[in-house]
Amino acid sequence: NSCGQLGLGENTKTQQSGEGILIQELLNFKISDIFAGNDHSMCFGSLRELSKNRNESTGINSLSNKVLQYLFVWGDNSHGQLGIEHKENENDINNNDDDDNNDIILKPTKLSLNENPYSYAITNDSLVNLTGGLYFSVVLFSSGKLFTFGDNQFSQILTIDKSERPCQMSKHIPKEYGKIIRAITSANSLLLITDKNKLIIFGKFNSPLI
Repeated sequence: NSCGQLGLGENTKTQQSGEGILIQELLNFKISDIFAGNDHSMCFGSLRELSKNRNESTGINSLSNKVLQYLFVWGDNSHGQLGIEHKENENDINNNDDDDNNDIILKPTKLSLNENPYSYAITNDSLVNLTGGLYFSVVLFSSGKLFTFGDNQFSQILTIDKSERPCQMSKHIPKEYGKIIRAITSANSLLLITDKNKLIIFGKFNSPLI
């Protein structure tokens, strides 16, 4: 838990009792998929929320239940693998507090995959899988949209160097290859499978592929 990857709100203790610990931020969250990387974690699921609606013709307010989908991330973010941008200001040079510059996220935090970085709910799509490597993360939806973020040393996420905000990598895949239906990762590589039986490979491989 040195990087806070257990989501406990601190990174000084390890859990060795054999008993699980409830993560308070996820108590009412219905998890559909979870990824535990080297030092970072992600989970995807749904949360029932109350919303207030106003009828403009009558002026009456009413409450309704909505089930919204979210992606939570936590742990090591030193390579941008949580998709959260590092804070940059004139005090950073003299600031050694990892929490202040987003190097480490100690509690599950909502991540936006929308153009508006403050809009967190994910609508009109369903998750296929979460995955990632040593220092990068991958999120694939049933629409074929593929988001990647983190380290790109071996061109495993198809960005220039490092992406600290989620990038829709699927925009760069030729349409004739088909829709991405599965994403598979290793430490420094990414394999994509499409509905036209294409295998697309990115990154570093230490042994031959068959």
